[in-house]
Amino acid sequence: MTLVVSLRIADGVILSADSLQTSISSLNPELKDFKVKSPSTGEEINIPKVKLPPISIPSSTSSFAQKLFSFKKKYGVAIFGSNILNGRTIYNHIKTLEKSIQGDISMDEVQKRIQAYFQPQVDQQIAAFPNYNKSRSLFGLQIVGFENGDDVTGTTLEFNFGVNSTIQKHKDLGWTISGDTGFAIKIFEAAKQRSPINIGAFSLQDGIDFCEFLTNSTADFQRFANMIPTVGGNVDIALLTKYSDFNWIKAKSLTKLLES
Repeated sequence: MTLVVSLRIADGVILSADSLQTSISSLNPELKDFKVKSPSTGEEINIPKVKLPPISIPSSTSSFAQKLFSFKKKYGVAIFGSNILNGRTIYNHIKTLEKSIQGDISMDEVQKRIQAYFQPQVDQQIAAFPNYNKSRSLFGLQIVGFENGDDVTGTTLEFNFGVNSTIQKHKDLGWTISGDTGFAIKIFEAAKQRSPINIGAFSLQDGIDFCEFLTNSTADFQRFANMIPTVGGNVDIALLTKYSDFNWIKAKSLTKLLES
């Protein structure tokens, strides 16, 4: 699932994501030749087959998934939800799309290219699973950058791909959180009751530390909770400003190698 955070402050945009990838398998248990007694007659009744609710279990985990990277050296991209689409990672798909684009590209054009590329891929993936929950997103993206010369605080495009894909545009000072957001939302709610978070006064370092704090706090909580962890591993962080485009703040060694 992961936790993606983009923070738009006065001096730039910070984008962060953890690196944990958890593959979930579903078991469909059933009981055969199940016997019960009638409460009224005491007669023994044989039920040949009883299907039980599906059980989700982790089949594998990795702490080194590539979930944050640059796009055209000008934008930042972070993935939440499933990291595999039609047998390829989302990173692989994004880099394939990037290679097909020549020269600079505006944020509006990025939005159009992302939608045009991924929706057919998503439709193909969903068609392979007839019982797919149509209300559930398959995966999502946050794409951050600056739209034009008047875009002071940067913009976040938030995509959710599924049967009914959606896109939201977030501008001005603020944060956008995607993926496993439950614990981060509780932090915001607690802060609102006691002392609101004053992101208008954040320096770039404050913003970087804040994104890392939200991600690490979520991972630490899940470590102790009775649940399958969905956030963890290394936290990758990138900074984009109006004048210097995409810069790595923290990244796995392999990520830096691939991006160079």
